[in-house]
This record gives sequence, C-alpha cells and structure tokens, in this order.
Amino acid sequence: MKERGMIFNGEMVRAILDGRKTQTRRPVKFPVHDKNLGCELAGNELSGELSAGNYLNSAFGKPGDRIWVREAFRVHSRATDVATLVYKASERNSWTEQTHRVPVAVCNKPATPEKWTPSLHMPRWASRILLEITNVRVERLNAISEEDARAEGIIDGGCLNCGEPEPCGCAKPELTLPMLLPTCGNRSTGRKTGMPTPGFGLSSSSALKAVQHEQSLSR
Repeated sequence: MKERGMIFNGEMVRAILDGRKTQTRRPVKFPVHDKNLGCELAGNELSGELSAGNYLNSAFGKPGDRIWVREAFRVHSRATDVATLVYKASERNSWTEQTHRVPVAVCNKPATPEKWTPSLHMPRWASRILLEITNVRVERLNAISEEDARAEGIIDGGCLNCGEPEPCGCAKPELTLPMLLPTCGNRSTGRKTGMPTPGFGLSSSSALKAVQHEQSLSR
C-alpha cells in the first residue's frame, strides 16, 4: 500500500466532507511508457491493463492505495502541546468543523492567522482527510455518465429541457453534465480549466472511500 498527496480545490473538499464525492478524475499525461518493456502505451492499451487488474503503469495507484487530500490551510495558533490548523474549504462552517489539531512537535510552520498556505504546499502532517482507492480506470473525458458526474460531487441542477429535478420523465431530457466543468482543475496549479474537445484526451478515474477525517487530536 502506498500513500500519495493529491490536490483538491475547496469545492471538491466540501463535496468529500458532505459524502457526495466518491470519484475523482485526473488527466493522463502521455507518453506513458511501460515500466517493464519501456515501450509507449496507447490509451486503449493502458485502459485494457487496468481493466484486467494490472496497475503497474497506473500513475495514480491501485485499489488499496491511499490518497491524502492536499487543500489550502493555515496555522491559526501554537500552544505548548498542540497546533490548531484552519482549512479554507470549511471557513464558513463552525469552528469545530473548520479546525484540526496536530501535535506541535510535527508542526514545523509558525502561526500565521491571516495567511493561507496553498494546497500545493500542504505537508502530510497537515492533511485531515485520508481516502482509499477502491477502483481505477481510464476513459475518454466525454465518456462520463450522469451517475459518475454525481459521484464526482456534482449537485444536480435539473433537466435543461424542462427544468424539473431528474429523473424528470421528459421525452428528451438534457442532462446537466456541463456543470462538471468547474471541478476539472489543473493538478499542478489548481487553476480551473475546461474540458478538451470531446473525443480527445483521457482521464484516470479513481473510486474512493473515506478512511479518516480528523477534526481533533483525539479522533
């Protein structure tokens, strides 16, 4: 089992905490080279490997591996034995929900009550959410289903044809999948991006389950 950090923006973090987000998609960076043979793998070859349970060339791990969530935070205060951290994604929640305490011995940052540390620079000790990968697959970006969009944490805005909540019974329902666009972030910068032209580009989709969500030192 391996652990790796992964950046999630505030919207994604809130969806995880609400129990709405059980999948995440990240772009597959080509070329992908086979770790045994050294040759380049096409998208369908990589997809076939993952479908067969061979995760050797998966850049995002395999079932059983864990992901610790990297999100924007700040060190609110340091006491004799504990440091109190505050998380930007939860700053509108109650104080208990937006804070997490860690032993002061592991906190190597000074208290900065007014300054946020970007998610890119979050260290492992500051992470409050630990996820376990339950499945990994590769698919085209435009192959996402309505069910998968909801598992990404999308809140259904209703049918674009009649405006009623789905399932609406419309003869020709128009799904609200464009709402997925704001959740597609650049992994290295966190900037929001749009989807590539339909039919181009592959994403690696990981099904997740929460392993740990720490709100205080005692949990």
